[in-house]
Amino acid sequence: MIFSGAYLYLSPQLPSAESYRHVQLETPLRILTADLKLIDEIGIKRDPVRYEEIPPMMIEAVLASEDPRFYSHPGVDIRGLMRGFYGFIRGVNLGGGSTITMQLANNISFDSDNVYARKLKEIPFALRIQQELSKEEILTMYLNLIYFGQGADGINAAAFAYYGKPISELGIAEFATMVSVLPCPSVCNPVANPEIAERRRNIVLNKMLEQGRISREEHTIAV
Repeated sequence: MIFSGAYLYLSPQLPSAESYRHVQLETPLRILTADLKLIDEIGIKRDPVRYEEIPPMMIEAVLASEDPRFYSHPGVDIRGLMRGFYGFIRGVNLGGGSTITMQLANNISFDSDNVYARKLKEIPFALRIQQELSKEEILTMYLNLIYFGQGADGINAAAFAYYGKPISELGIAEFATMVSVLPCPSVCNPVANPEIAERRRNIVLNKMLEQGRISREEHTIAV
């Protein structure tokens, strides 16, 4: 009853589908030479891709690390939330309870709210997103909007920022490295701290192996 009442109270404050289905994916100001060679980019680096352009192994990496039950929960993972809360009251890190859909909800709205108000609205907004968008649309928006560090929003911009090539040309180890920076993009990325980035990459690769998303041979090559 409390949950239903909170949802009904917050629902009118949540954005409608059309306000976020076509989120503007701004690209930076590009400065070119007379023969069209890139000199510099000013602003947030962003180069959005369509779902069909996202390598399947990149999806496997982000699901393994951020939301293993993405395809089975309704936008909110109750088990994950309970585990995170239990860890919080015990003072140990048992993993966060925030799903990809909840992270997307937080990423595209409520900027003017304080942290507590954002968290309060995040759950009902994630449930609404789940109702109005397909899983593929959610993944596409998430991977095009999430911050990867080094001024790069989205997977393609991050691929160029870290490896100088498009996301389609990267391998499993590089996908795992990119995903590993998401919880701390400013300090965990391979440019700012290569040693931490390598350790975190291996954690993601281990999760992919444990969840059966890559083979033992693929894991051995990538580590």
